[in-house]
Amino acid sequence: MVQSMSRARAVPAGKNLASALRSTALLGADFDGSIVPDHLNDYLSNPKVLHAASLVRGLNPTKHKFATVTGSRMSRAKPWADESLSPLFAENAGILYDPRSPSRKPILLIGQEEADFITKNVAPKIESFLDSTFPGYEKSDGKLTMATYHKPENIGIDEFKDAVFGFISTLPKETQERLFTTYSHTLVDINHKGADKSRAIRFMSDLFGIGVGRFTFFGDGDNDKPAFEAVLEGGGSVVIPANHDRKVGEWLTGRKEGERILKHGAESTDCLIDILSEMHRS
Repeated sequence: MVQSMSRARAVPAGKNLASALRSTALLGADFDGSIVPDHLNDYLSNPKVLHAASLVRGLNPTKHKFATVTGSRMSRAKPWADESLSPLFAENAGILYDPRSPSRKPILLIGQEEADFITKNVAPKIESFLDSTFPGYEKSDGKLTMATYHKPENIGIDEFKDAVFGFISTLPKETQERLFTTYSHTLVDINHKGADKSRAIRFMSDLFGIGVGRFTFFGDGDNDKPAFEAVLEGGGSVVIPANHDRKVGEWLTGRKEGERILKHGAESTDCLIDILSEMHRS
C-alpha cells in the first residue's frame, strides 16, 4: 500500500465514529490495552469490562459480530470470551477458542511443526540467555505456538527488547529468517514469520464468511499494526484508543485514510464501550 505523507487525523467520537462503523459487520479487538486496561489481572471484577461483555453478547444472538485477537495465551482471555460469548483468536491466531461451539475445545490453526519450531527450538535458547542476563524476567506459561517474555521490574523495555533481539541476531540465519518479533510496554513476543495479527484477519474472514471490507479492528499496540494494515488494505476501518503506544503513534504519522482510521479520545475499555454502543445504535 502506498502511504500518504500527511498525518492521520485524530477525530473525536460521535458522528465520525458512526461513519467509521457504517458498514461494519465484524469488530475485531485486541485484548490487553484495548478490551481491558493493560495487563489488568482480575478484569472480570471491573464493572466497565462486564458492561462491555454484555454489549458484545447483545450485538447479535445468532451470528458473531465480534472477535478477540490477542498475542496472549488462551487462558488469559478465555474468561472474557466465556463472558462475552465471542470467539477468541489467541497467540496471534495460532489458536481459536469459540465458547459457542458445541465442543468448546480450542483448535490449533497452524501446523504443529511451525508451533514446535518456536516452543521447542527457539524458546529454550532465548531462555538460557535470559536466565543469565535478566534474572527476574518472567515467561508467559501455557503458550502452544509462540513465546512471550516479560521484562524485570527494574529494567526498561528498550534495554530488554534490544538485548533479546540482539541475541536473536546471533542465531543461525535460517533460524532468524523464520522469526517474527514484536514488543509492547512490558514484554517481547517471539513468533513464527507470518504469525502476526494479519493472519487473524484472514482466518476471521474465512471462518465467518465476511469480507475484510466490512471489518473494523480496534487495537493499541505494535503487534496490532499488521491487523491495521490488513483491514485497511481490504477496505475496512481501524479505531485506535487514546492509550496507544509509541509504535502505533509512529505508524499513524504519514497516513491519511480519512474516516477509515479513527483515533479515539477515550482509553481501552471506555473506548470499546463507545464503539459497541454505536454498533448497537446502527
